[in-house]
Amino acid sequence: MPPRASGSPRRRSGPRPGWPSSTSRLGREPQELHVLVNPELLEQEGAEIDAEGCLSLPGITEKVERPARIKVRALDRTGKPFELAAEGFLARAVCHEIDHLNGILFTDHLHGLRKERMKRQLKRLASGAPAESTAEARS
Repeated sequence: MPPRASGSPRRRSGPRPGWPSSTSRLGREPQELHVLVNPELLEQEGAEIDAEGCLSLPGITEKVERPARIKVRALDRTGKPFELAAEGFLARAVCHEIDHLNGILFTDHLHGLRKERMKRQLKRLASGAPAESTAEARS
Protein backbone atom coordinates (compact mmCIF):
# COMPACT_ATOMS: atom_id res chain seq x y z
CA MET A 1 0.00 0.00 0.00
CA PRO A 2 1.18 3.57 -0.38
CA PRO A 3 3.43 4.75 2.44
CA ARG A 4 1.38 5.59 5.55
CA ALA A 5 0.91 9.29 6.08
CA SER A 6 -0.87 10.92 8.96
CA GLY A 7 -4.57 10.08 8.67
CA SER A 8 -4.07 7.28 6.14
CA PRO A 9 -5.70 3.88 6.71
CA ARG A 10 -4.08 1.38 9.02
CA ARG A 11 -3.87 -2.14 7.67
CA ARG A 12 -2.83 -5.34 9.36
CA SER A 13 -3.12 -8.93 8.21
CA GLY A 14 -2.22 -12.26 9.62
CA PRO A 15 -1.76 -13.68 13.07
CA ARG A 16 -2.29 -11.36 16.02
CA PRO A 17 -2.72 -12.46 19.63
CA GLY A 18 -6.37 -13.21 20.33
CA TRP A 19 -7.44 -13.04 16.66
CA PRO A 20 -8.06 -15.86 14.15
CA SER A 21 -5.03 -16.40 11.91
CA SER A 22 -6.84 -15.33 8.73
CA THR A 23 -7.85 -11.82 9.79
CA SER A 24 -7.42 -8.39 8.20
CA ARG A 25 -8.21 -5.09 9.84
CA LEU A 26 -8.47 -1.89 7.78
CA GLY A 27 -9.56 1.63 8.67
CA ARG A 28 -8.60 5.16 9.68
CA GLU A 29 -10.67 5.48 12.85
CA PRO A 30 -12.18 2.87 15.19
CA GLN A 31 -15.69 3.59 13.88
CA GLU A 32 -14.46 2.96 10.30
CA LEU A 33 -12.59 -0.24 11.15
CA HIS A 34 -13.24 -3.19 8.83
CA VAL A 35 -12.41 -6.55 10.40
CA LEU A 36 -12.45 -9.39 7.89
CA VAL A 37 -12.04 -12.93 9.18
CA ASN A 38 -11.45 -15.54 6.45
CA PRO A 39 -12.20 -13.07 3.63
CA GLU A 40 -13.15 -14.51 0.26
CA LEU A 41 -13.14 -12.49 -2.95
CA LEU A 42 -16.53 -13.01 -4.63
CA GLU A 43 -16.46 -10.50 -7.48
CA GLN A 44 -13.97 -8.18 -9.12
CA GLU A 45 -14.51 -5.67 -11.88
CA GLY A 46 -12.37 -3.27 -13.86
CA ALA A 47 -8.72 -2.52 -13.26
CA GLU A 48 -6.64 0.31 -11.84
CA ILE A 49 -2.89 0.71 -11.84
CA ASP A 50 -1.40 2.69 -8.97
CA ALA A 51 1.71 2.82 -6.81
CA GLU A 52 1.62 0.34 -3.98
CA GLY A 53 3.95 -0.37 -1.10
CA CYS A 54 3.96 -2.42 2.07
CA LEU A 55 5.11 -2.07 5.64
CA SER A 56 6.87 -5.42 5.12
CA LEU A 57 9.13 -3.75 2.51
CA PRO A 58 9.85 -0.25 3.84
CA GLY A 59 10.58 2.43 1.27
CA ILE A 60 9.74 0.27 -1.76
CA THR A 61 6.80 1.06 -4.03
CA GLU A 62 5.84 -0.05 -7.50
CA LYS A 63 2.87 0.31 -9.81
CA VAL A 64 0.52 -2.66 -9.42
CA GLU A 65 -2.73 -3.49 -11.21
CA ARG A 66 -5.67 -4.24 -8.91
CA PRO A 67 -9.44 -4.54 -9.46
CA ALA A 68 -11.29 -1.23 -9.46
CA ARG A 69 -14.30 -2.74 -7.67
CA ILE A 70 -14.67 -5.86 -5.54
CA LYS A 71 -17.10 -7.73 -3.35
CA VAL A 72 -15.86 -9.93 -0.51
CA ARG A 73 -17.52 -12.27 1.94
CA ALA A 74 -16.06 -12.58 5.43
CA LEU A 75 -16.91 -13.04 9.07
CA ASP A 76 -16.93 -10.12 11.49
CA ARG A 77 -15.18 -10.27 14.86
CA THR A 78 -18.21 -12.06 16.38
CA GLY A 79 -18.28 -14.71 13.65
CA LYS A 80 -21.28 -13.26 11.80
CA PRO A 81 -21.00 -13.50 7.97
CA PHE A 82 -21.21 -10.30 5.93
CA GLU A 83 -20.38 -8.98 2.47
CA LEU A 84 -18.43 -5.82 1.70
CA ALA A 85 -18.46 -3.98 -1.62
CA ALA A 86 -15.49 -1.70 -2.17
CA GLU A 87 -13.99 0.42 -4.92
CA GLY A 88 -10.89 2.52 -5.44
CA PHE A 89 -8.41 2.69 -2.58
CA LEU A 90 -10.46 0.46 -0.24
CA ALA A 91 -10.72 -2.23 -2.94
CA ARG A 92 -6.94 -2.03 -3.41
CA ALA A 93 -6.31 -2.26 0.34
CA VAL A 94 -8.64 -5.25 0.77
CA CYS A 95 -7.01 -7.11 -2.14
CA HIS A 96 -3.55 -6.29 -0.75
CA GLU A 97 -4.49 -7.66 2.68
CA ILE A 98 -6.16 -10.79 1.27
CA ASP A 99 -2.94 -11.39 -0.67
CA HIS A 100 -0.99 -11.18 2.62
CA LEU A 101 -3.27 -13.79 4.17
CA ASN A 102 -2.45 -16.04 1.20
CA GLY A 103 1.31 -15.47 1.47
CA ILE A 104 1.50 -13.07 -1.49
CA LEU A 105 3.30 -9.70 -1.53
CA PHE A 106 2.56 -6.91 -4.00
CA THR A 107 5.93 -7.70 -5.62
CA ASP A 108 4.51 -11.07 -6.73
CA HIS A 109 2.21 -9.18 -9.12
CA LEU A 110 5.15 -7.64 -11.02
CA HIS A 111 6.46 -8.90 -14.36
CA GLY A 112 9.32 -8.23 -16.76
CA LEU A 113 11.50 -5.21 -16.13
CA ARG A 114 9.52 -4.13 -13.08
CA LYS A 115 10.14 -7.52 -11.49
CA GLU A 116 13.88 -7.26 -12.26
CA ARG A 117 14.06 -3.75 -10.78
CA MET A 118 12.23 -4.99 -7.70
CA LYS A 119 14.75 -7.82 -7.24
CA ARG A 120 17.55 -5.24 -7.17
CA GLN A 121 15.60 -3.11 -4.67
CA LEU A 122 15.02 -6.11 -2.41
CA LYS A 123 18.74 -6.95 -2.50
CA ARG A 124 19.53 -3.35 -1.46
CA LEU A 125 17.00 -3.57 1.36
CA ALA A 126 18.42 -6.93 2.54
CA SER A 127 21.94 -5.45 2.58
CA GLY A 128 20.81 -2.62 4.85
CA ALA A 129 21.02 0.10 2.17
CA PRO A 130 18.00 2.40 1.87
CA ALA A 131 15.61 1.43 -0.88
CA GLU A 132 14.82 3.88 -3.67
CA SER A 133 11.09 4.05 -4.35
CA THR A 134 11.01 2.69 -7.89
CA ALA A 135 7.49 3.83 -8.80
CA GLU A 136 8.11 7.38 -7.60
CA ALA A 137 11.56 7.53 -9.23
CA ARG A 138 9.98 6.95 -12.65
CA SER A 139 6.94 9.23 -12.18
